[in-house]
Amino acid sequence: MTTATNLSLSLQEAEDHISKYKNKLNAFETSIEFSAPAIRLTTILDQNKTPKVFDFLSIDCEGNEIDVLNGLDLRRYRPKLILLESRDHARDIMYLSSEGYFLAKKFGTIDLLFASKDSGKNPLDFFKS
Repeated sequence: MTTATNLSLSLQEAEDHISKYKNKLNAFETSIEFSAPAIRLTTILDQNKTPKVFDFLSIDCEGNEIDVLNGLDLRRYRPKLILLESRDHARDIMYLSSEGYFLAKKFGTIDLLFASKDSGKNPLDFFKS
């Protein structure tokens, strides 16, 4: 489990998240705090020469979805499908809708699958065997 304290997640939200899941740690697991540099997703894609259009992007960032999405230039990189672990469905749906995506499917209570409106096919066809 991770949580960031320097992004859009408030300190209270971070503390609530930690309290909620800390009791799930095994006896041998510990909690530590550390700092790490943040790199925009667009920079990572640039550095790895990622094609402009690619099939699938999964984002699971412990409550910092909007910060990761804001670090992705969806005019330069266009994943056909985005699976997002979302803690704020309304905000994330509104944001991705404004970027040309639609909510294709909800999995469980927090995972949302978005498809690019210009992908040209039913996104659920990707899951058929």
